[in-house]
Amino acid sequence: MATAQKCDQEMSTHVPEDFKLDWAKKANRAGCSSAELLRDLICFNLHGVTFTEYVTQCRREALGLPAATNTQGRP
Repeated sequence: MATAQKCDQEMSTHVPEDFKLDWAKKANRAGCSSAELLRDLICFNLHGVTFTEYVTQCRREALGLPAATNTQGRP
C-alpha cells in the first residue's frame, strides 16, 4: 500500500460525447466531480476500495492502528 496519496499524476482517455454527459450525471448523483468519480473507479478496480477508503487505510497503517472493521455489511 502506498504511503503517500498525493494526486499529481494525470490519466486521460477520449470517449464519445454521450459517455461524458452520462458520466457527469453519474458523478452529480454521487455528489462528486467527474474526476473524483473516475479516481474512485480506478482505485476500486486496483485496490477494492474507494480512494477515500484507501487513504484511510494508509493512514491507519502509518499510525499502527488496526484495520477498520466492516460495519456496513459490505463484502
